[in-house]
Amino acid sequence: MNRKDKVLKLAVPFKIKAENILQAKEIMLDFPRNNDEIGQLHREYLLQKKELEILKDEVVRAKKEAEIANDKFHNIYDFAPTVYFTFTIDGEITSLNISGARLLGNDRNDLLNKNIKNFIAEESRSILNNFLTNVFKVNSKISCELMLSPHNSLPVFVIIEGVLNKYGEKCLATVIDITDRKKAEGHIIERERNTERLYTLLRRITDNMPDMLWAKDLNNRYIFANKAMCEKLFNTKDTNEPIGRSDMFFAKRERSMHPENQNWHTFGEICRDSEEVVIKSGKTEHFEEFGNVQNQFLFLDVYKSPLFDEVGNIIGTVGAGRDVTKEKEIGKELLESEELYRKLVSTSPDAICMTNMEGFITFASPKAIDLFGYKNDNEIIGHPLISWIAPENRKKGIRNFKHLINNGFPLDKEYLLIKKDKTHFHGEINASVIRSADQKPKGLIIITRDITDRKQADIAIKEREVKLKELNATKDKFFSIIAHDLKSPFNGIIGISNLMKEESKRLELHVIHQYANMINSSAVQTYRLLENLLNWARIQQGKITFSPTNILLKHLVNEVVILLHESAYQKRILIIDNTPSNLLVKIDEGMIETILRNLISNAIKFTPTGGRIVIQTIMINTGIEISVSDNGVGINKENIQKLFNIDTNYTLPGTEKEKGTGLGLILCKEFTEKHNGKISVESTEGKGSTFTISLPSCSSEFIDMEIHKTANNN
Repeated sequence: MNRKDKVLKLAVPFKIKAENILQAKEIMLDFPRNNDEIGQLHREYLLQKKELEILKDEVVRAKKEAEIANDKFHNIYDFAPTVYFTFTIDGEITSLNISGARLLGNDRNDLLNKNIKNFIAEESRSILNNFLTNVFKVNSKISCELMLSPHNSLPVFVIIEGVLNKYGEKCLATVIDITDRKKAEGHIIERERNTERLYTLLRRITDNMPDMLWAKDLNNRYIFANKAMCEKLFNTKDTNEPIGRSDMFFAKRERSMHPENQNWHTFGEICRDSEEVVIKSGKTEHFEEFGNVQNQFLFLDVYKSPLFDEVGNIIGTVGAGRDVTKEKEIGKELLESEELYRKLVSTSPDAICMTNMEGFITFASPKAIDLFGYKNDNEIIGHPLISWIAPENRKKGIRNFKHLINNGFPLDKEYLLIKKDKTHFHGEINASVIRSADQKPKGLIIITRDITDRKQADIAIKEREVKLKELNATKDKFFSIIAHDLKSPFNGIIGISNLMKEESKRLELHVIHQYANMINSSAVQTYRLLENLLNWARIQQGKITFSPTNILLKHLVNEVVILLHESAYQKRILIIDNTPSNLLVKIDEGMIETILRNLISNAIKFTPTGGRIVIQTIMINTGIEISVSDNGVGINKENIQKLFNIDTNYTLPGTEKEKGTGLGLILCKEFTEKHNGKISVESTEGKGSTFTISLPSCSSEFIDMEIHKTANNN
């Protein structure tokens, strides 16, 4: 159906409505009906007139409805929280809502006809290009994840979903901000890492404890067991083997390997079900558990507690057991005998003391007296235990002792301790609560071990690790230079020399001269590189000795300028030396010559043809300050930090594509520091750089040149 037919079809209802109105009016006015041609035409005229009036009213009404609908659409489009964009295939923004403008941090009118790629982070631009290609060429609904870089704002992570409009000329896209989700994912990952670190730390702590530690679920199966538990009770070195298994599993396994002796392993079977007791009481309980383990009687002093989840439900039990078999064998008399106990304490290699519940010392072993620098226990008894802890650790000590009393174990063990003479040392404190027969706490027993040597060993290990990393970086840099930077000049020399060898008879003299210059340039470059490499290697091996002598600095500068004259001449660079001719300085001539050669060579390399280099020397107190300035390309602030760091391997080609290794400035820094000096850089991109070496401790003075010449002649 063509457009005309559609219009005629839509006009039919209006024509019928006009006929009905006209008939009603004719009946009301008793309008005479006749069939003559004029009357018929008149009636058709009135009919069409009425039809046009109705159609006009309908057009006005439809227009108002369209305007209202358009306003509603724009209000919904503009103020919707969802971000809407329309792009061309090149990424040009043709429309967007207010939420989109807010997301990009600009006014909406300023964003129209701008390219969305300008607001996409560099690492996401290829993803955007693929997205637009798929939308326009594949004509499919596509979504992807991007990182935006809005104006004056932090990066924003989004998911963009796009589809082609019905005309195939624009991409209709919705954008959802997922930055908070990304942050949440990062927090979850970090939390998982922290959990893993905490578990590793817990495993290390428990595996280094002599006591047996474990945890069980409600089915009496192990969910955790430390190393002591596995070795003493399960006869296994793998701490994962008990997981998911019960005590009876190991009892049956042990007995199956020794069928001739059914009493080979009976531990725990003849005791009451202590886990059930703990679960019913919902609190920590004390037990004595015993039986045979590998045909050896074992007696454990055990504490078990319910294991709660986050909402307070019991999900299992945790326990700690100490092997007290020997104590039981020694007998009750030995445990109750204070004299024998004191003898045991006095022979301990660790410092042992006891306190009352107020924290005052009531007993100190000979080792404790000696460790803290006292003469006898009279100087210690009655003193507060907290006075042994260095002031910066006392809050931690008070908190841990309170936790020990309330929970049965301390939070930390390592402290900085203080002796009588105020000297400090690192100590490891193991503490337990002393309880009366009715289980009321009546004091603490403190076992202290000097771990200063261990701490120093840890520090030494860390320092060696840092040194090893530096040595590895140095080695990698050295091999990198040999493998690449030293190879390149030789490639040039070999290539040009082969060409000269094969074409020597046909080459003109000026071409041969040009090739010879190129070979010479590569050879000089290689020689300088080798010289820097050798000096650098000698520094790393400690084979360069610092040998300062009195020399006229002007002569040394002149020698370096003459050496580099050809390189400067080829680029028509003017070198101005403002070094005083009568300045006598005490320096290591070879080191300063290397510094000047590298600084001036770099200045030539990064100064364009027709540029200028100025060498300036001034006295500072008794020392000197030498600066090399150029009007070359300069260095941006970010890259200045990389110049003297061997790890970054920062180097750029010169204005004439001259190559370098970045090693020269590192040598300059090393040799400057040999003079107890420092090297600094001031640079502006596009304007030039000034490298300054300050040698404050090298003696310098102005001399009478006539006297100096006479002395030299004599």
